[in-house]
Amino acid sequence: MKTVLGWITVLLIFFIFKNWFTAPFITAGDFPHFFNETIAQWSIIPPSWNPTNGNGFGGEHLLYALDSYIYFLGGFMVNRIGLPWEVVYKFFVFGLFIILSVYSSIYLLKKTLENPRIFQMIIGVLLFLTNTYIFMIVGGGQMGVALAYSIAPLVLTRFIMIIQNSDFATQGVKSRIKQVLLASFVLAVQIMFDARLALLTLAVTLAYLFFFILTTQLNKKIIIKKIVSFFSVIFLGLLFHLSWILPRILFGATALEGLIKNSTEGVLRNSFEFFSFAQFPQTVSFLHPNWPENIFGKIYFMNPEFLALPILAFSSLFFIKKNSHKKNNQIIIFFALLGLIGAFLAKGANPPFEEINVSIFMHMPASEIFRDSTKFYLFIALSYTVLIPFSVHNIYNFFKTKFNVPNKKVHILNYIPCIFLFFVFLFLLFLIRPIFLDELRGTFKQYEMPKEYIELKDFLVEKPTFFRTLWLPTQHRFNFYSLTHPATSAKELFTATNSAEIIMQLHDEKTKDYLMNLAIQYIIVPYDSFGEIFVRDRKYNEKEYEDTSEGLKKISWLEKLEGFEKIGVYKITQKASDHFRLYGEGNISYEMRKPDRYDISISVPKPSKLIFVENYNPYWIAKLGKNEIKSEKTEDNLNSFAIEKSGSYSGEIYSSKQEAYNYGQIASLVMLTTFIVSLFML
Repeated sequence: MKTVLGWITVLLIFFIFKNWFTAPFITAGDFPHFFNETIAQWSIIPPSWNPTNGNGFGGEHLLYALDSYIYFLGGFMVNRIGLPWEVVYKFFVFGLFIILSVYSSIYLLKKTLENPRIFQMIIGVLLFLTNTYIFMIVGGGQMGVALAYSIAPLVLTRFIMIIQNSDFATQGVKSRIKQVLLASFVLAVQIMFDARLALLTLAVTLAYLFFFILTTQLNKKIIIKKIVSFFSVIFLGLLFHLSWILPRILFGATALEGLIKNSTEGVLRNSFEFFSFAQFPQTVSFLHPNWPENIFGKIYFMNPEFLALPILAFSSLFFIKKNSHKKNNQIIIFFALLGLIGAFLAKGANPPFEEINVSIFMHMPASEIFRDSTKFYLFIALSYTVLIPFSVHNIYNFFKTKFNVPNKKVHILNYIPCIFLFFVFLFLLFLIRPIFLDELRGTFKQYEMPKEYIELKDFLVEKPTFFRTLWLPTQHRFNFYSLTHPATSAKELFTATNSAEIIMQLHDEKTKDYLMNLAIQYIIVPYDSFGEIFVRDRKYNEKEYEDTSEGLKKISWLEKLEGFEKIGVYKITQKASDHFRLYGEGNISYEMRKPDRYDISISVPKPSKLIFVENYNPYWIAKLGKNEIKSEKTEDNLNSFAIEKSGSYSGEIYSSKQEAYNYGQIASLVMLTTFIVSLFML
């Protein structure tokens, strides 16, 4: 019977996520399509500087750990081994999410509940893997968040085992080291996927540590050992990430991180209130406010059927008195408190007692990264994954006791417990009925690649010289970009809200010079195949697309190219600036060795400036001959290097921060090797 139920669950999960396995490719707002020509330029380890970041003008990897994983998949699995990218990301991103979610939720139940039955584990898996919150996350393509979410129960369980195990503090040193190493490794994996959810998971584990100490009679020596072990896990977990932590220690915050840190109190409060989408009835009912369409800012009414979830979850408190197992009682009480706290925090700045959440947000360190309060749905997911299977099991046992007719081989009352379980499963599936009605979008939909984007990609690939493309108003998911042809969005470049504002600025002759100085050669109006760019009142607006195209045709210094059908491609009639240029007379030649290092040769008849047409960063250095010249910011936020004497020079332009990344990568590799060897020896 267990085997049959297991296979039914597997088939059900396959059916729910069938598009991930059957579609030729998967794409969503936060999971763009990568062409093979783009992936071919990826290295196994991401460089410290990426020319395609920063709206196409270069920047550091803000999510270096996650980017390291994606680069490894592309640089090693695709470029070195030769696997198709579609196969790689479907298995190691989307498939991994499903596998980790199933495994870690079952692992959590096995280690927290006493001998959970197969139907409890199936209910736990369905609650954790197929709820409205995670559907909105994976549907929108936020796979870093999704992967961190999927491993959160495993991280929490490893910490609980260290904290709760009565023998842990008295175990031998080798056994304690092994448990600490395992916990630190799974924590490091979660940090790699998303540090924000890792912080939330650590908050849960820290709360459980204090809860356990307060509710258990322990001597001082054991308490100290548990606390030391707890923080040892965190310390070792961070050591795995020295590859990006070390540069931040040595060089400080990046420009963007500093900008976020310097946000005013009013800006922080307004952003927190703006992103507070969910109401308390929705959060406590484990219902995402954007369910089911997942349109940003579109809040849906409360679905009353979801109120059954908190009723089932918190009814677990009525059953703990019947359970003589003290640890089980502690677990249930803790997860009930966790569910309530999660529901309260997830509602953000909405009633009731909204000022409490606002105050927490304003005074919490690094609060900016939690301005979207729906991330606290993780607390609710962890809570209900434990509480509801516990309640269902106790209700099942209650029915089994009350409706038991002896001496009868077949009697309808004897089947009431099984009928109850059947309706619980049906109800959980009923809650997510839009998935079965094919109403979800994003990664749950199949799409075709418009041939226009393939033609545009082929056109750009054939151009060997460096230039940028300007997408008006913004980039499409199928846009092609590379190290040679970065793409930039006009909305961000001109800080505009719509296409009309951008076109108005383009009519100014000075704008042409500005774009040419930024190495922009082509302006592209995308074919909005997803209906998400030219939008008015959250619906696709064909007139806005037509007005944008007609507006560009009236600009004298633009030439419309034919052959791209629904994509408008406009070339600036004069040649744009190169990646490097001299401010004045002289000759220059260069070659990219890596995205963070260029070989360069220049000859100038008089003192001049070398302009590097990428976002300014103080760590760029020009080593010309024996001279090392630090970058200075231009009016256009580009890098410039002062050449004080005439002559011919050869050397390199490099990011000095890369050396710190190299040392950090070596340290991370040493830590990983030590972990593997230690586990083998232990």
